[in-house]
Amino acid sequence: MHTYAPFPPVPGADAAEGGPRLLPRVLVLLAVILGAVWFVPSSGVVICAGLAVYAVRGPKQAIQALTLLAFMLLLGAKGLSLARWVVLFSACGRMVWDSVMLGAPTPRVLKPILLFTLIVLVFSFSESRFPLVSVLKGVTFAVGAGTVVVALHRTAHLREYWMAWFFTLGLFILLASFPLYGTQLGYSRNGVGFQGILSHPQTYGPVVAPFAALLTGLFVFHGVRSWPVLLGSVLAWAGAYTSGARTAILAALVGLGITLVVGRFKGRTWQPVIAHALSRSGTLALLFIACLFAAVQWSTLQEKAMAFLLKDDGVTVTESLVESRSEPIERSMANFWESPLTGIGFGVPSDLGAFRAEVGAFGLPVSASTEKGFMPSAVLEETGIVGAGLILVLLFVLIQPVVRYGSIPLFWMLMTCLMVNVGEMFFFALGASGLYLWLIMGFCHVHAAVGAPPAGGRAPAFSPPRAVMPVRPGRRPRIAGTGAPGTGAAGLRGGR
Repeated sequence: MHTYAPFPPVPGADAAEGGPRLLPRVLVLLAVILGAVWFVPSSGVVICAGLAVYAVRGPKQAIQALTLLAFMLLLGAKGLSLARWVVLFSACGRMVWDSVMLGAPTPRVLKPILLFTLIVLVFSFSESRFPLVSVLKGVTFAVGAGTVVVALHRTAHLREYWMAWFFTLGLFILLASFPLYGTQLGYSRNGVGFQGILSHPQTYGPVVAPFAALLTGLFVFHGVRSWPVLLGSVLAWAGAYTSGARTAILAALVGLGITLVVGRFKGRTWQPVIAHALSRSGTLALLFIACLFAAVQWSTLQEKAMAFLLKDDGVTVTESLVESRSEPIERSMANFWESPLTGIGFGVPSDLGAFRAEVGAFGLPVSASTEKGFMPSAVLEETGIVGAGLILVLLFVLIQPVVRYGSIPLFWMLMTCLMVNVGEMFFFALGASGLYLWLIMGFCHVHAAVGAPPAGGRAPAFSPPRAVMPVRPGRRPRIAGTGAPGTGAAGLRGGR
């Protein structure tokens, strides 16, 4: 019988020293998918069929398939309402198979995800105004988020590869979008906000904001000066701003503020790094130039900032805030007070009259989108105090390893993802942006958690061996081709 065996992380230069690597083959693959989605719209379903088969091969392939699926959804590929679930459930099926048949390990963060889903399902039949929709939302959240964190956990020994993988994805989106700044194609959705190669400006901003945090963190706090990091950082901030997505910029800035506050309490690790970064001549020079530019162009900057925050002409900041956030929050809280303990139902909209679900085969809903812009009030409205408490536990388990063992850029990136969720609430929607953000959050969590030292030493990562020799009674299993019981080089070569 095959079994999972522990392996140490893959040796190699840390990303903080020389910067993340670019993967040329992945760049070519992303370019091919972009061309196919743009020029052959029906190709999305065919690509999904291939990704579904590929995801069954192992946890590494599952993450790769889900990333490419998220990329196609972000591009706005047509006809994937049903096909995307085939990919997602194929990847989930492989994770379940490995757990049952191979005894594969699962991360600690999976438990609060499953517990929250169980409570959601119970409340769906007893309290939800749309039970079928609540069940659909709960199951897809558990399948999507659970599959991502489990697959990344089982490939934790490939954490530097995943750093390169997601860095390549982010840089491709930024570089492929750059030529569109001077054309109508880059603004085709609403004529105002920059969308690049993605489907909407409100998608482009939240997608590039976490990369702005990561790359700027590598540049400022770890002294990475490679051209991909520098260019990517500039393009990411420019893209977040020109998209007009206020949530993206604010999420990155609030994430930085939280990172600096947390760093203040990590005196032996982060605080010296922050102090050293601020004392560098290059950083001080950039701050001086920025302050000088702000002083000279203060009036212009004020006008631009107000226009960015308001978006609409003829309103004040307060009126803009009330229109975009306060009114939906008031509706959510009014529904919450009707059922404070259990909520009105997971995924149920605040305005029942405006709700429409997209129905697929056998009359089952395949999509039921709701527009709720503030995650705390939406969680209270839909799941009540009980669900909100479980979400706080989930967030604590997700964040805690990154605070204790992660780097400043990773924590800033994770906080940016969470702050984007606070403003746009993609957290429970495993569609385009939601799946993408869960891949990034899961990567940050696992990249930090794999370095957490247990009581006896360094934390092991896990990888399924390629083959296990028959086990004699009383002896440990031996991996074929390694000569060592239960461990060996196969775990370093394999990506599964």
